[in-house]
Amino acid sequence: MITTASVFCIKGWLLYAKYQDKGFTKTKTNLYNNHGEIKTTMLTVWTEKGREFIHCIVTGNNDKGPK
Repeated sequence: MITTASVFCIKGWLLYAKYQDKGFTKTKTNLYNNHGEIKTTMLTVWTEKGREFIHCIVTGNNDKGPK
């Protein structure tokens, strides 16, 4: 598990609340068929800005991260 003041990782990266409005992630709705019944799930996907943010944390280049 990796933790910092901004994100943590167990099986995937999750943002702490104070970073959730920075444009690092967006939500998509996924439709699927469950035995003839249409269902939906919500997916959180990382934006390019979010991927840069995670990369900067992992590599230690926090001063060069996205603004």
